[in-house]
Amino acid sequence: MSKSPLRLEKYFYTEVTLKANPNFKPEDFKDGKIDFTCKSNIKVGTSKNNPHEFQVILNVKLEPMDERPLPYDASLEIVGFFNVDTGVSAETASDLARVTGASILYSSAREFLLTLMSRGPWEPLMLPTMSFTELAQKNREKKELAGKS
Repeated sequence: MSKSPLRLEKYFYTEVTLKANPNFKPEDFKDGKIDFTCKSNIKVGTSKNNPHEFQVILNVKLEPMDERPLPYDASLEIVGFFNVDTGVSAETASDLARVTGASILYSSAREFLLTLMSRGPWEPLMLPTMSFTELAQKNREKKELAGKS
């Protein structure tokens, strides 16, 4: 195992909403599996003074897959500050912050919500596994378009 070039310096939650839903009916989910989707939004900023320092902001919101209410209404915002080794190119550093940084924050959000929900009246929901690799590709495409104009 080797040390990662990406370091999480600190993170914190700026907004957390969790409400047990009184309209939830476990019998509506006969197979016991509660299908839901997780909407996320990610913003990444680079330090003006150091292209290897990043701020990643992740918003997460649980949404039902259909008209049946979920056991919990939940959303949060988590902010993380990351550093990337200076030996890494600026483009690779940006990709690491976007993909791995967002993944680290999402994993933290999953555990945080799971812990909070486990103290509620209904079974806790675990956020599904997500991939953030498309963020790096979209960022490269955006830069290519900006370079052509």
